[in-house]
Amino acid sequence: MPSVPNRNPLFQLLRQLPKPIGWQKRRAIKADLVALGKWEHYRQRVLRSEWKLGNTHIACAAVLVRQLGISYSFFTDSAQQQQQEVEQILSSYQH
Repeated sequence: MPSVPNRNPLFQLLRQLPKPIGWQKRRAIKADLVALGKWEHYRQRVLRSEWKLGNTHIACAAVLVRQLGISYSFFTDSAQQQQQEVEQILSSYQH
């Protein structure tokens, strides 16, 4: 059975960041979420393809906003708005 691509915009953003930056962001996110006791929420739910981002715990969302530079509205925006924000963030890493 072929695997279904993960369409979660947070997953896509992390996957598309330049590798060293992506690893750095992942480590920082994990450290912050472990300290808050929200790592399992993030790991088991937030990065899933079918996850509704609006259901993300606010403490977890705050870490993602700080670490990834996304807006709080990202969690409730339309897929098109989320994609535009992802593209804007990714463009800031291109020279």
